[in-house]
Amino acid sequence: MASKITWNDKKVYARAMKQLEKNMNKTVAFLEGDCKKSMRGGSAMGTYVGGKYRKKKTIVRSAKGQPPFVETGTLRTNIAGVVKRDLLGVKGYLGVKVGPADEYASALELGTPRMKPRPYLIPTITRNRLKIGRMIAGKLN
Repeated sequence: MASKITWNDKKVYARAMKQLEKNMNKTVAFLEGDCKKSMRGGSAMGTYVGGKYRKKKTIVRSAKGQPPFVETGTLRTNIAGVVKRDLLGVKGYLGVKVGPADEYASALELGTPRMKPRPYLIPTITRNRLKIGRMIAGKLN
């Protein structure tokens, strides 16, 4: 007796792509959070003088090769992950949104002729490279 096997490749492909996109969204969200956590920062300090709040301007610089120290929070706020799906598959991106922080984001990440790099994106990906693969494969939540 012969059995009939039906293979519905479009449904299987659609389901696999949907799951991959879900896993990629989780992965990108994790990387975004980890990148933001790597940036150290403190609270604004100040004093009341004559009934008015006077903010102390204390600049704390990060060490060369370390993630930038948070001064205003603009860069950290503008770090974002995006997942895009097209005909070739699902792709995840981690970077800085276009806006006030993009002017100095690349200078911090890559350095300039006058400043050593204070990388924050590349170390995040490097530090989590094994976890990224497992998360995309759906083996971690």
